Amino acid sequence: MDKKTVYSLGYALIFSLALLAGISGWNNLLVLLHPLVYLYLMLYLQQCAGLKGRFHKRLLKGLILSFLADILFRYAGTNTSLYLGALFSFLIAHLYFISAFYLDFKSAQELDKKGAKWAIGSSAIVFSLFYLQIRSHLGAYRLPVIVYIFIVSLLLMMALFRNRRVNTQSFRMVLAGVIFCVLADAGLLYGHFTTGISNASTWIFALYMIALYLIISGGVSRELIYKQTEV
Repeated sequence: MDKKTVYSLGYALIFSLALLAGISGWNNLLVLLHPLVYLYLMLYLQQCAGLKGRFHKRLLKGLILSFLADILFRYAGTNTSLYLGALFSFLIAHLYFISAFYLDFKSAQELDKKGAKWAIGSSAIVFSLFYLQIRSHLGAYRLPVIVYIFIVSLLLMMALFRNRRVNTQSFRMVLAGVIFCVLADAGLLYGHFTTGISNASTWIFALYMIALYLIISGGVSRELIYKQTEV
């Protein structure tokens, strides 16, 4: 087996144990597995991509910020300050991922304008509908949530903008990862500001772990089709 396959199988094992621990309430095991998930992905990225270019370095920074956000979210409970800290950390992590994807978009900015318009229009509709769904529950937090939803929508759009600029495998894996990330973000907001979701922390964690694996794997397999800019 090649190195990527070995790392993928190892991650699947760690992820399965973490999910089982979350569902079963094995909190002591979760304390070990949560950081292990992120550290393993960092190692996977470093070993299989080398961190030689700006793209992979930005993915790494996004992973580190996601790790911090996960810690804050896990201990937030009803503490609004910790919850907002988690949201802010996730937001900065998203910005690093956006900046990485932007490098691919910048490699051929004039390419696929029709696809770009479709991505912007569909994202605007979906995220506007979600905001209207939770708007009445936000109270004084409407502005921070609007900013957060805008950043998440930009993340999805920038992932879509990579189409035809990178190899198909990388595009599809990153896009799938971003979609899982959007679902996790939606659950994070909906669960906190509305009636809540049963076992929310476990399922949101699971969605983020799938998302991050797909994004990192897509980053590892990335090959630029156009190389007009240094990346």
